[in-house]
Amino acid sequence: PANTNSQATLNTNKTTNSNARVTANKPSYSYTITEMSLPNVDVMDAAATVRQDGTADKLKITVNGNDGINYFLNDANDQTVMKNYFKTASTSVDMSSFQPGEYHLQLFDQKGAQKDFKVIKKQK
Repeated sequence: PANTNSQATLNTNKTTNSNARVTANKPSYSYTITEMSLPNVDVMDAAATVRQDGTADKLKITVNGNDGINYFLNDANDQTVMKNYFKTASTSVDMSSFQPGEYHLQLFDQKGAQKDFKVIKKQK
């Protein structure tokens, strides 16, 4: 009877270790972000930056002197896949549900002026 309990414990440990390996193999992503100049666009005066938020699958948007920013994330087919509003100095955009590929991020201030960024998500 003592051996049966040891086997049960051993099997539980194997299951735990197996789950740990699955988490460790989670894909990681890198981003290439470029500010775009578009013709006939009223460009936002405020300085804006977009970068990867650490090593997370997120983008960090920072706008100096932010009085309220609407942002739109469009996929390669120009379909809006996410939109939101923020009034703080910065916000994070969770990109984990989006496939690798090219995206267009548009920031609009309260006057309708905008800044545009090309975002390329790549699996490492």
